Amino acid sequence: MIKYTTFTIWSLIFCFVSINTTVAQEDSLSLNFQTHKEIGLNFTQFVSQFVPFNINKVRSGPIGYSYKHYNKNNKAIRFGFGANISSSDDFADSHISIRLGYEKRKHLSGKFYYTKGWDVFALIGSFNLPSKAGNSPFGGPGGALGFGPVIGVEYHITDRIIFTTESMLFMGISATTGLDISILPPTAFFVHFRF
Repeated sequence: MIKYTTFTIWSLIFCFVSINTTVAQEDSLSLNFQTHKEIGLNFTQFVSQFVPFNINKVRSGPIGYSYKHYNKNNKAIRFGFGANISSSDDFADSHISIRLGYEKRKHLSGKFYYTKGWDVFALIGSFNLPSKAGNSPFGGPGGALGFGPVIGVEYHITDRIIFTTESMLFMGISATTGLDISILPPTAFFVHFRF
């Protein structure tokens, strides 16, 4: 837990330094984002250190890092990666997951936006979700390959810092159960940095 928190803090410092360097190179603070990129970090574990949701272990979902490349029409190609390799004999929480997809952002009100799109998803191990722990179809050494629609909500703190969460309907093939349809609830809290 301490290693994860230390890594998260160093990742956050790196992102802030990178963003500040990029802003310093701009001529004006009024930025018009025609095309831009975003890097997202899953901050669920970090936030749970300050706001304890419950006394159980916090599960943060299968994706730990996210990258999005937006074009001028608010459409993005997105990539995500997550991994948790357990050093104990209990492999229920271990997973390696990759997603690749498409996303479109739409304005709701004020600083709130929503996103919708599609992802192709591949994983080995569990989805790292509260409802999928232990004896789930995805627990243990299994894996899955599938796709599904994604919907998310965003809150833009500034032009460069965005809070996000999202949910997915996973439709695919599991190594342990065959054909499967599952809802991946919005358990992860991401902070995205735009550059």
